[in-house]
Amino acid sequence: MSLNTSIYQLFENVVGTGNISDKECDLAAYRHWSPQSPRRPISPAAVILPKNTEEVQNIVKICNGHNIKYIPQASLFGMTPTFVPGTVIINLRRMNRILAINETDRYAIIEPAVRHVQLKPEVLKRGLNYPTASVGPSCSVLANFVASGDHHVQHSFSRVSRYILGLEWVLPTGEILRVGSPGSGAGWFCADGPGPSLRGLVRGWGGWGGGLGIITKIAIGLDAWKGPSILTAEGHSPRYNIRLPADCHHVHIFKFSSLDKLRNAMLEIGKAEIGMGVLKFFYAT
Repeated sequence: MSLNTSIYQLFENVVGTGNISDKECDLAAYRHWSPQSPRRPISPAAVILPKNTEEVQNIVKICNGHNIKYIPQASLFGMTPTFVPGTVIINLRRMNRILAINETDRYAIIEPAVRHVQLKPEVLKRGLNYPTASVGPSCSVLANFVASGDHHVQHSFSRVSRYILGLEWVLPTGEILRVGSPGSGAGWFCADGPGPSLRGLVRGWGGWGGGLGIITKIAIGLDAWKGPSILTAEGHSPRYNIRLPADCHHVHIFKFSSLDKLRNAMLEIGKAEIGMGVLKFFYAT
């Protein structure tokens, strides 16, 4: 189902020519299953690429005014909600800036399309770190945090939702809500509180699949990096190497005769606070 010409023009007026498309060759990359089309995926009505919060807000208001369903996407990794014919995709890949890294108060402010391969090297160079989900370098940092993407680092970092500080949120109504210290113009260093927190509403069901608006900026807390002080990276993704000092890395292989012994060892490693991550290798023997 394509958009009405006049509605398409409204969106184009917001983002500019070249940042919206309803061409089938472009829409094919966004096909997904629909209850109305159980045997074959369908394409969205259009793909729209805003560059800032104000453009996202205007797009949401147009959608509301014309009863158009929308789905925001950043790095296109993970679950895409099932959509109905006429849905538009709000692709946030143009919003890919690291807005600030505050080394004193230890936080970073980022837009939705900032990927781990962008942010992680920048904070490591400053002697800082943050929990990274097991999703690979090309995924959205913001999406991982609002969807609580903990995975194998939760025992060493705690839940990533605890790292969310200030955030900027375009509500489903089109209003802009700034949660935490940004809401009072005091900077991005603090989450909301004391008392009940709005951060629990951000995740909805399955991250952005919850339909609770669009997060356009977020501040995340940073920890001190406890690894080697010298990191040398060569090449570019996906062909790159990181050279680590040889005197601080060793490989040890432990085998356990039972799952109970393995579990107890993992608990002791956690208590000693020397474990960084726990990964599953299903086919290892």
